[in-house]
Amino acid sequence: MANEIYWKNSNIIIRFNGTVTADEIMSVNDLIYGDSRFDSMNYQIFDYSKVEKMAMNEIDSEVIGTLDKTASMWNRKLKVAVVSNNDFIDKLTQTYKKTISDTAWEVRSFPSIDDALQWCEEE
Repeated sequence: MANEIYWKNSNIIIRFNGTVTADEIMSVNDLIYGDSRFDSMNYQIFDYSKVEKMAMNEIDSEVIGTLDKTASMWNRKLKVAVVSNNDFIDKLTQTYKKTISDTAWEVRSFPSIDDALQWCEEE
């Protein structure tokens, strides 16, 4: 469940905790892509550091990636940072990254929100 959503100018930080489903991630994406700030967004940070369980699989990650490939037509260059210390979440992130590899979006995983922010705010 996304407990906290922060807008930082045109950028967004989403913090999840507890159990997270693919539907919840897609709902957050709907919120992002329906917002006028998306067109000028430079980065998104998905913080899963407090997640206890990811109730999704690699196919779900591919579906999310496919939807994001479509969104990349409106915002062609975006950084997507994933904060996690969980091997399963890292595996899902790699599947997502592979799915969107033919876009200009960059995807990286980080152990902390501070590391993610530092990368996202680099020029």
